[in-house]
Amino acid sequence: MTLTGASRSPDPLSSGAELLRRQWLEPTLELNGLTGGYGGPGTKTVIPGRSGAKISCRLAAGQDPDRVFDSIRRHLEQHCPAGFGLEVERHGRGSAAATLPPDLPALGVIEDVLDGLYGVRPLRVAMGATIPIGDIFRRVLSIETVFFSFSTADEDFHGPNEFFRLQSFRDGTAGPSSSASPPSSRSSAPASKVMSWSRSQSLAASWITVPRPCPYR
Repeated sequence: MTLTGASRSPDPLSSGAELLRRQWLEPTLELNGLTGGYGGPGTKTVIPGRSGAKISCRLAAGQDPDRVFDSIRRHLEQHCPAGFGLEVERHGRGSAAATLPPDLPALGVIEDVLDGLYGVRPLRVAMGATIPIGDIFRRVLSIETVFFSFSTADEDFHGPNEFFRLQSFRDGTAGPSSSASPPSSRSSAPASKVMSWSRSQSLAASWITVPRPCPYR
């Protein structure tokens, strides 16, 4: 038997707020791959002597990677049937989730800069992503990290057909295109504000996404 897709659509969530809560605030545990037995054409009725699974987790604020790994291993050991062996191999140390206080002064500074560049106030979002450097900078250097997202939702990041528009690249390195750029006098003041502010304090921001319409929808 081969499963080619879901037999029916998943049940809808109760609200958009519930969707964002799950995406932004809740941890996850995923099965990324399963191995075991014969997987070629036709059938073979031999019971496999070994099987395996690939597991990954997205952590929420306050979770420790070591404790999460130990909890998963203990759970698997407690439910391993008699007569079977269990091997659990950890790949990498993992990284803790990093969050920022909403009243951090740098957030307002960054929002002013993006507002000056694009003429629209950016949105603050919490996003699950594997970017360990944010937590490392906080622990080792005692500073926060700015993450700017210039990709659009239809660019299918981490998918087999992932791509990145050249205009999005240009926006991330030099501001918006000349046809959409506000006057230079408007954008230079916020940029100067960031430079002067960052000399006295650690520059910080959360994930900030500039709301831009996708030209190919």
